[in-house]
Amino acid sequence: MRLVYAADLHGDVVHYAELANLARSAAPDAPDALVLGGDLFAHAPTPDAQVAFATGWLRGFVRGAPCPVYAVPGNVDWPAALAALADCVRFLDLAPLNLSGHPLLGYPFVPPTPFRRKDFERRDLAADAPSVPAGAYLSDTAGAVRPAPPDHFLRHPSIEEDLAALDRGAAGAVWAVHSPPHGTLNTAASGVHAGSRALAAAIRLHGPPLVLTGHIHEAPVLEGRWAKQVGRTLVVNPGRGRGLHAVTVDLGAAGEVVSADHSVLGSA
Repeated sequence: MRLVYAADLHGDVVHYAELANLARSAAPDAPDALVLGGDLFAHAPTPDAQVAFATGWLRGFVRGAPCPVYAVPGNVDWPAALAALADCVRFLDLAPLNLSGHPLLGYPFVPPTPFRRKDFERRDLAADAPSVPAGAYLSDTAGAVRPAPPDHFLRHPSIEEDLAALDRGAAGAVWAVHSPPHGTLNTAASGVHAGSRALAAAIRLHGPPLVLTGHIHEAPVLEGRWAKQVGRTLVVNPGRGRGLHAVTVDLGAAGEVVSADHSVLGSA
């Protein structure tokens, strides 16, 4: 099975077009899927611009893609914009789906960030008690906005608790997760390690062959690598720059990673 993967495209139509061209260039061995690792849209203070992009340009991109498109949401993505793509993009969750004989699952949530919208943020560990900053808010698929309550993070399962629901099938699956695991391809410009400790523990427990991440654009440059082997698992964060950063991965019949190639197209 061949996957072409990119994350954090943030509504850049040039990057999206380069991604489609990268997938087409693989002919005659066309990929089985394009996988988008979250932050599909540009930052926007209201959902309107993202919804317009979803129902217009991005819908056309998906319909013209050379293979099916799968995705996980990112913390920048408004739920209303994601809902506008639900009929043409398969959004991954913790229930693995079968793709050419290989299971594929996804998880969108990231540990708390400095950003005010909290739709795709969760406590990392169950014991954590992060505060909700003043002005934080939530939204729904209709675009309605409401303040995030002071106990917002405690009202929902932590990332650790969500991942505890994974069963044995997760060991053989490809994971597409917006947050990188803590300690791997997660160094932010501030020097903070911004990844998920719960995700790192789940990877150590299950040992999936491949984990596709993003979220921290600069981590591959700061850490000097775009992939790292963690036990049985290859963790990949393509990064983001002025040109498209993407990865093409081939998986063998038993789910093992046969090859992984990093591409930077356009101006790096």
